[in-house]
Amino acid sequence: GAMSTIPIPVDLRCVTQARHLALDPVGTAAPAAGFLLVELPLPWPRDAGTHPALGTVSALAQRHQMRLQAIVPDLGRAARGEALVVVHDGAGPRFTAYERRAAVVPVAQLEAAVDELVASSALAPAATPAAERAAIDVLLCAHGTRDRCCGSLGTALHARSMGRPDVHMWRTSHLGGHRF
Repeated sequence: GAMSTIPIPVDLRCVTQARHLALDPVGTAAPAAGFLLVELPLPWPRDAGTHPALGTVSALAQRHQMRLQAIVPDLGRAARGEALVVVHDGAGPRFTAYERRAAVVPVAQLEAAVDELVASSALAPAATPAAERAAIDVLLCAHGTRDRCCGSLGTALHARSMGRPDVHMWRTSHLGGHRF
């Protein structure tokens, strides 16, 4: 007789696979001396660090052992030819917390501005918008060309997130790993 096959649905989403394998998310973050967040227009390539608008910014981040994260730009700033750059610097003899520095810079001067911001241990308050000075950054992977789950589920989660004035929920490029 003829044998029939019954299709079995397979959920290939990374989070489903991680739960099935009982993986622990603790300790999966990529080690970095700091994080460099740069507003970068979509779409991002699979490796956001190769985006043509970045020029040498990716190499600069590597030199300073910082993890480069693209963040979805604010449309008003983008229309004015500006980009927000945020540095979370954890360098120092004993890590206690990241020092946050931020500046809105002209896109045409992005490389020089990032270089100055990364190298600076203190930024003049006038260069940092008041809304950016004491902000908390939450990074939500929404990098669809890297992982389809992040592109769909991360973007949907970002759309549903409730904001606070001192918390920035950023749709960001790939954070590392494909489990959570």
